[in-house]
Amino acid sequence: MAITAAGASNYCEMVTPIIPMNLMGDKGKFDDFIGVWDNFVPPAFCNDLITFFETWQKQALITNSERDMPLSNAYDLEQHAMNGGNQFKTRKLGRNDLGCMIDTMNGHLASQVNQYLQSTLNHYCTEYDSLGSVPLTSWHVKMQQTPEGGGYHVFHHEDGSYNESNRTATWMIYLNEDFEGGETEFFYQKRRIKPTTGTVVIWPAGYTHTHRGNLVLKGTKYIVTGWFYQQPV
Repeated sequence: MAITAAGASNYCEMVTPIIPMNLMGDKGKFDDFIGVWDNFVPPAFCNDLITFFETWQKQALITNSERDMPLSNAYDLEQHAMNGGNQFKTRKLGRNDLGCMIDTMNGHLASQVNQYLQSTLNHYCTEYDSLGSVPLTSWHVKMQQTPEGGGYHVFHHEDGSYNESNRTATWMIYLNEDFEGGETEFFYQKRRIKPTTGTVVIWPAGYTHTHRGNLVLKGTKYIVTGWFYQQPV
């Protein structure tokens, strides 16, 4: 089931938001076109997603994320990740996270994720109301596990190729916080968001919000993520 910006589309099925717009109040914080809803998704549901992922992982049904090159040792990787000198050479670092598409594997869990997203998307589009005339849809719910020293630490933006050019915004939900590092860092905004369980973040997909996931220094990080796409009218 796809989710859409409120009132934007009548050809995509609308997901019922977990919290209606009139009750969202001050649940979101907005700055530099980055929306943050702290601890918005209940920890129990976040744990359900992690448990589902780990079960699939044990069954060896997880596929590796695209990899450009093998990871170096954690020290070298940290130096690369924290040194801004070569960050825009996107082939410089590989990635060592694992990912699966929840929407193709467990429709029930994906629908629940989409209910929380629908609430935050409606709130975001109210704050930045020019989006109200743009049909936005999110189809995919991608889950990622990032181990200690892993991940993709190069600054990038989410509409950087022709195939990605219809991405309007990016969304992410942090599923845990029992690890060190792993902040989402925005280059031009000089801002780092520290992961906390159940926090939802939405930001523009374009170059103005070039970002990276910082190195996980200890433990394992879990997120679900995806994109809001602009649909033809």
